[in-house]
Amino acid sequence: MCKVIKIFFITFLLFNSFLSPVDAEVKSSVIIPEFQSIIREIKQRNQVPVLLPTWIPVTLFTKPQPPSEQPEPLNGGKIETFFPELSEINSNKYVISFYKFAECIGRTGSSGCQFGYVSGEKLTSDLPQVPEDYSFYVEFYKEPQKPGKSPILSPESPSKVRLIGDIEGWFIPYVCGANCTSSQVIWDLNGYRYTVAIEQASKQALIKMANSALNQ
Repeated sequence: MCKVIKIFFITFLLFNSFLSPVDAEVKSSVIIPEFQSIIREIKQRNQVPVLLPTWIPVTLFTKPQPPSEQPEPLNGGKIETFFPELSEINSNKYVISFYKFAECIGRTGSSGCQFGYVSGEKLTSDLPQVPEDYSFYVEFYKEPQKPGKSPILSPESPSKVRLIGDIEGWFIPYVCGANCTSSQVIWDLNGYRYTVAIEQASKQALIKMANSALNQ
């Protein structure tokens, strides 16, 4: 019996040694607790297969000072949790917005509140292909930027990405003007389109986030 356990343990270690650091970190089927009630509501109200990440880069952001809260940011100004809201749902689509503070829920689009979202929707004939839908981004990033007059661009350009399972996706970087847009990774799978988006996130972070959703 001890010999069998020893062989199993060695096999387990060898298997995990072949995982990349990113794969090892996202190898999980656990639903983030904040999503529990939302996923039940989505399944009751539409037929889109739900893909939710188990890894979200919430610590990317400096925590702004909320009204009537502590005079100083906590934990060095880093966010350790987030507050999701099912901000859009119909028979063919769901959108879950991520907020920095509980009091932001219900204030979709409010500056300083939302820092990202995830979505899933059914592919239909009137839904454009991703390269077509974001072609203006590609052209925008090709244009020479004038220092001090142009929006602040991500150091990364729009590009194709490869997700786990050899799934092709697209990375759409952020642009900052008065506010910053969210960087996105978008992919089509089994007749549905999925998006993970985080404000000013890097391509690497969003690929990791997308892979954690695909690994469910």
